Amino acid sequence: MTRMPAVQQDQLLDLRIERLSYGGEGVGRHDGFVVFVPRSVPGERVRARVLRRKRQYATAELEEVLEAAPDRVEPPCPYYARCGGCQLQHLSYAAQLANKQAEVAEALEKIGGLENLPLRPIIGAQETLGYRNKMVFHLMRRAGAVSLSLVGRSAGGGAVARGGRGKAPYQTNRQQIAIDACAILDARANALIPALNAALTRMLGDGPDTPPHESFGHLMLRLGVGTGHPMAMLGVAVPELAAAEQRQRWQPLIAALPEGASIWFNVMRRPWDEHFGRDSHHIHGPQTMRESVRGLSYELLPETFFQTNTRQAGLLMDLVVQWLNPRPDDLILDLYAGCGGLSLPLAQRCAAVLGVESAYSAILDGQMNARRNGLLNCSFRSGLAEKMLRKLWAEGLKASLVVLDPPRSGCHPKVIELLPRFPARELLYVSCSPPTLARDLKALAALGYEVIEVQPLDLFPQTYHVECLVRLRPGPALLHPPTGG
Repeated sequence: MTRMPAVQQDQLLDLRIERLSYGGEGVGRHDGFVVFVPRSVPGERVRARVLRRKRQYATAELEEVLEAAPDRVEPPCPYYARCGGCQLQHLSYAAQLANKQAEVAEALEKIGGLENLPLRPIIGAQETLGYRNKMVFHLMRRAGAVSLSLVGRSAGGGAVARGGRGKAPYQTNRQQIAIDACAILDARANALIPALNAALTRMLGDGPDTPPHESFGHLMLRLGVGTGHPMAMLGVAVPELAAAEQRQRWQPLIAALPEGASIWFNVMRRPWDEHFGRDSHHIHGPQTMRESVRGLSYELLPETFFQTNTRQAGLLMDLVVQWLNPRPDDLILDLYAGCGGLSLPLAQRCAAVLGVESAYSAILDGQMNARRNGLLNCSFRSGLAEKMLRKLWAEGLKASLVVLDPPRSGCHPKVIELLPRFPARELLYVSCSPPTLARDLKALAALGYEVIEVQPLDLFPQTYHVECLVRLRPGPALLHPPTGG
């Protein structure tokens, strides 16, 4: 006799939530079968409806909290129930930090196979709301009015289904949600949203309504927290807006932003694309946005990455300098350097810093920022880290300290493989993804590196994301690096 599956589609389940998963969803079990329930809290009993069933787990929607946990709080954002940007607003901030601490420890142990590591207590943020300096909004149009929107939650974890190459999306359960303000965005940026909606309506209001699950473009809004200087980049599939004779059409947007704002246009290939295109045009104001952190001045092009939490970025800089403790004669190699967010404060303390970065706009910003701050000992080279490392080794570079600050995907395997060729007395790994950090630390440990300490740092309150700093030293096997090619 065939046994019925433990969990079926649309089934109502009463579950006890055991813990949070990486991603912020509550984990419960029904007859041993794992069920993920977003917006639930460890320790509470909930009723949830199964939305999707996979072979080894199911995802469910919270229907009712039967026994609330002490850590449950009222979300501060009115859009939280529908918006997909935050995952933990229903959790007290102390519980958020405890969960992120456990998240890091679990990843290092289960993925990295690293036990009994010197894991320091997580450093929380002083500001848990209004901290973001950047937001990319979607554009939706209803009855001739354009609104800035964010992507809603995906019920049951569903993804966008597309109708084939070059065709519009035809299915998704992630609706666009028009918002008046975002709870984690800087208040000065939020104050611009009504005027931006009105300006975009004047510019782009003529046209058909967008379906509930689609957008017709993006608007990136960025603010220098230390300077108050704004930047906006509009992305739509209307290439003629880049033409000089079309500048009059931009007047509503120029008027909606403070004087001196940097305004850019990005030509998107298709209206429904999820990301900006490659073709950007400067429209008005200065080409860069100005930011100031720890006495250093940064100017950023629209495509250049910079930490979205400026205040916590300053703390991150402090910790990197403190942990590495550069000597006056040190040469520091900064891989995945971006625009010099870590390179510049380090250059104030050592003989030279060489930043390696693949994004050309970030290289331009880094070089410009080094000159602006009078740090002529800080230079940058453009290229993929894995290719540049081999080239630098062939050139005979002798780095005494190495910084790794890769994207969420972690370091390229070749980067890990080539690091022992550099006689660095310490490595500092900065990560925004515990799973890929654990994977890379496992590979570094296999090469002979030893983890000295791990410091979680919350740069992203109300979300499941967490930053980590890891300090490593070469073990005895690496005191004499290989000399072969």
